[in-house]
Amino acid sequence: MRRLGFCLIFISMFSTLYSQVLNFPIRSRNVALVDIISSNTVGRGDLWVSGAMRGFIWDNSGELFIFPSYRLEYGLYEFLQFSVSGDPLYHQFLPGNNYLSIKVTDNNNHLRIAGVGIELSLAYPALAKSPNTGFEGFKPEGFIFPSAFFKLKGAFDLDFIKIYSFLPVRLYLNGAFVRAFNRLYNDFDQVEGGVGLEVQSVRTDFFVEFYAKMFDNFFQPRRFEIPIGKKEKLHKFEINFKENIFLFSPGFRVNYNRAQIFGVIQLSLSENVGSSVGGKTDDQDKAKGLSDGYFPFNPNWKIMGGMTIALRFHETQSEVLRTLMMMKSQVLMRKLDIDKKIEVMGTEEKKQLSEEEIRQKKLKELEDKRHQLEKEAEEGELLK
Repeated sequence: MRRLGFCLIFISMFSTLYSQVLNFPIRSRNVALVDIISSNTVGRGDLWVSGAMRGFIWDNSGELFIFPSYRLEYGLYEFLQFSVSGDPLYHQFLPGNNYLSIKVTDNNNHLRIAGVGIELSLAYPALAKSPNTGFEGFKPEGFIFPSAFFKLKGAFDLDFIKIYSFLPVRLYLNGAFVRAFNRLYNDFDQVEGGVGLEVQSVRTDFFVEFYAKMFDNFFQPRRFEIPIGKKEKLHKFEINFKENIFLFSPGFRVNYNRAQIFGVIQLSLSENVGSSVGGKTDDQDKAKGLSDGYFPFNPNWKIMGGMTIALRFHETQSEVLRTLMMMKSQVLMRKLDIDKKIEVMGTEEKKQLSEEEIRQKKLKELEDKRHQLEKEAEEGELLK
């Protein structure tokens, strides 16, 4: 029985490794969530292309809007990558932002417990005029600058699989500063930040992130005065802290050969303070000398899905090692499961043997008693 158990374990381990090697998934070293980025870069000479669609119901009209986005990443060196990304269309089919980004990190060719990276993005909005400047509030994509702007983002992450091979979990922390090149819009400087958690496996990864895009209104409402129209009438309004953009995004990623498929549900946690829909003022706003209210007109949810394809790649050492460690953990778990089954089988067999012994013992006692009665009967006949 023990030999049979070892044979089963060997066959299971061999078949698992063989099937995984035949369909060995290609992983990008630069794994990102939604707004959260990792500290890693793609491998040198690697070229990854992503396309996604995002959908939401806007303006409570019940009509579903679906628009595309794209991203292209190229590894200049093992520590440096260049990327182009953007949202070609916004709501109402208006052109959107396009980004040129460069990211630098320290040595990420090996698995590391902690990683640090910095990404600088230059954005050019195709809109000549912002559709949401002033009291109109945020649109589905967030605040839109009517001029070119830059974003400086820092990334820090912890990779627990480096410490424990059975714990393929990554923790991400991000922080960013956003400013327009046009000094007229320096009042709209934004601070961004977020935290993400990802649980990985050979094929499927699950993640969740919380991300915030905030103005300088941490301790008190931020007041804005914007001239609009030929007469340059000032629109005066305030944005409270709860009216910043706060997003909660659970999602998944499935890894295949040369491709990854991902899906996300993004929920808005922003809250309106005071004003009503359409930027109408209330008595409290008027008492502050405000001409307009402010309403964070975000969709309550977005659904996003897309695919990432490796047009050119090589298997980076860190991701090959990561996949092998996860495969090893899966095989070990199967081995433990088989051992447990063998142990249960042995226990059940012992139990069956014990029951058979008891039955045989009872049969023997009955047989002995029968012989004893027959013997006593024969002796009685002889006495007669």
